[in-house]
Amino acid sequence: MIKHIAVLFFLFFNQAWAADTITGKVVSIADGDTIIVLDANKTQHKIRLYGVDCPESHQDYGQKAKEFTSGLVFGQNVEVKVMDTDRYGRTVSVVTVGTIILNNDGIPKFVQFQAYIQKTIIECRGTTPSSYQET
Repeated sequence: MIKHIAVLFFLFFNQAWAADTITGKVVSIADGDTIIVLDANKTQHKIRLYGVDCPESHQDYGQKAKEFTSGLVFGQNVEVKVMDTDRYGRTVSVVTVGTIILNNDGIPKFVQFQAYIQKTIIECRGTTPSSYQET
């Protein structure tokens, strides 16, 4: 919660970020927490969502995370507030679609829902997350 408040604070009150904004259309979804944005100059930017960690595509629920992100932003125009660059060269950013901050309003809800599902399965079946697969 504190991290989300800090992100919002910096988005709205830090004037230095104004120059580090990318706007464009989401043209691809790499996985649940990484998107590809095409800007007006036809430059592709690989964007990693700041503060979000979804399963990789090859992991349990990875494909569902990718589909969820795709449903929220694929083909949409977005505003990308650049925070950093990660060790893989991805632009770590806060992404806004209309009035929705994807990092706060979209993906975390999916991740929370998946955690709830895993907990429920463990409680009901007495299994561990590694002993079942997504369907």
